[in-house]
Amino acid sequence: ETLTKQVKEKIWAEFQLIEGKGGIVEALKEGYPQAEIASVLASRFKKLEQRRDRIVGSNMYPNMTEERLDPRPEDFAENKKLRAEAMAKYAADLDDKFKAEALAELAEKKSCPAAAIKAAKAGATIAEIRTAMTCGKCAEAAESVELIAHHRWSERYEALRIVTEEFKAKNDDNVKIFLANMGPIPQHKARADFTTGFLQVGGFEVMGNNGFPTVDEAAAAAKELSAPPMQPIRRLYLLWHQSFMRCCLRLPYSWRVRLQLTLRRPMIMQVSTCTFLYGRTAIRSCRHCRRRKG
Repeated sequence: ETLTKQVKEKIWAEFQLIEGKGGIVEALKEGYPQAEIASVLASRFKKLEQRRDRIVGSNMYPNMTEERLDPRPEDFAENKKLRAEAMAKYAADLDDKFKAEALAELAEKKSCPAAAIKAAKAGATIAEIRTAMTCGKCAEAAESVELIAHHRWSERYEALRIVTEEFKAKNDDNVKIFLANMGPIPQHKARADFTTGFLQVGGFEVMGNNGFPTVDEAAAAAKELSAPPMQPIRRLYLLWHQSFMRCCLRLPYSWRVRLQLTLRRPMIMQVSTCTFLYGRTAIRSCRHCRRRKG
């Protein structure tokens, strides 16, 4: 009941605000609904990038085995050509004089449904009917408002995956990242799982393992797997790095300073060290949550 009351009060307050602006048309001219929708969209995008909101399969727990749906087999160019030929054949069989008379009658009566139906039966197109029903002066004084663009909540992550898929199709191979996990599983599992999930969001292939006791063994395993050098990451680095940086804005000041120092290093050092810092941040956040719950 309390939530229902709050929703009702907020909705009623919004109605009153719009009415105070002179109605929905005046509010649209002013750009108020557009600005409010854009603000909500920006807030939802931000929470998604910071993982405060989760879309399973997009920014969390991506399914690396899924494949895009096959494109529709229709030939749109051929279909358009056939449709245009059919319309031309239909128009050639019309009585142009009768159609012109029906449109003239519609232009006189304007919003008469019967006249519009008669014009349609005479073969007039929707554009011709609209032109006949529209007053010239009214068209000049028509209202103009800012368009409310259509967006998908997950569109940014979908675009990131598409870039990776295009890279994979072009190079016949995916971006591969070898995790040099050191020590036993309990020692590195939290960081490895977080790093794997974070990189798989971008569609990267992460090569995991159960950990290595020494650096030499980790290097040998990477060589055996024929892990390519990290140069390909340069092309995709900026895309997932932007998301990484947005998440890091929530870090304490001391961690942001360390991050700035890290980003001045070469590319390979950046990737490995930033991943390490971000993994440590995740561990600290988990411990902080546990302390708060305790």
